[in-house]
Amino acid sequence: MVNRILWAYVQALKNKGINMLYYAAVFLVVALIAGFLGFASLTELAATIAQILFVVFLVQFVATVFRRWSLRS
Repeated sequence: MVNRILWAYVQALKNKGINMLYYAAVFLVVALIAGFLGFASLTELAATIAQILFVVFLVQFVATVFRRWSLRS
């Protein structure tokens, strides 16, 4: 029972992490396009959002790897 709950939690984190990575890439593309068009404030905002989402994705990824590693031990 507990194993199923942990498995569902890991799957939810994995799906959420993939979505965050997708949105980080979207904001990165928005920042590049805005920079190309000369919108400096929009570029800075989109780049900051992309960096934050990428860091959150990395934290969730590391947490998931450690949880899987601890479940195997």
